[in-house]
Amino acid sequence: MDNDYCSSSGEKQEDDFLSSKLESVMLKLLTTKMKIGYKPLPSSTLSVITKESLLAAEKKDLCRVMESLSLREHHSRTLLIHYHWDIQMLFTVLEEKGKARLLEEAGIPVLESQDSGLPLSSSMMACGICTQDIPARMMTKMDCGNCFCNNCWTEHFIVQINEGYSRRVRCMDHECSSICDEAIARNLVHERHPDLADKFDRFLVDSYIDEHKMVKWCPSHIRHVLVPCGPTGK
Repeated sequence: MDNDYCSSSGEKQEDDFLSSKLESVMLKLLTTKMKIGYKPLPSSTLSVITKESLLAAEKKDLCRVMESLSLREHHSRTLLIHYHWDIQMLFTVLEEKGKARLLEEAGIPVLESQDSGLPLSSSMMACGICTQDIPARMMTKMDCGNCFCNNCWTEHFIVQINEGYSRRVRCMDHECSSICDEAIARNLVHERHPDLADKFDRFLVDSYIDEHKMVKWCPSHIRHVLVPCGPTGK
């Protein structure tokens, strides 16, 4: 699936900027915000872009990391979030410290588990969290190797999302700092709370704006309009 994610580069991406009229309106809004503490940006540093353009830029960064480091999508996203979506910084650290250290510092297991390692679905396993004997088919093993029942994982993910840790949901094992697979978290939460799973997805998409040093939300109420700015635009 991750290969398909990057192989769709031939699809038309939305790269058009909004009209100059809309940009003018946004400039006026920014100027108005001075009254409550906002500083207006020079017109030369301000551009208003669509959400579609932003998603295309996010996808481009994800694919570059996935292909360069042979990582899956969720690991690439975790890595980019750790480095505030600063591609140059990420590759600088890679060159200086090596791949293993790069991944370790971001909470990504160095050795990805290629096999679930679970017994046959008809067997029973003890969950290390609730201590109950659970059918193997109702257990989930993360890349870090820790395996717990789906109910405990789901409860853990729900708490983490509600507490605002959606972008870096860590393993339940208190001795493990690895980041969990976002796809597994999404699927388990969706079975119980579809709305919360949608919220989880929005948090992941928003991470590109919230963590990226070169992109900011427009301070107006129109959240789908974004304002990219230079290093001095805070």
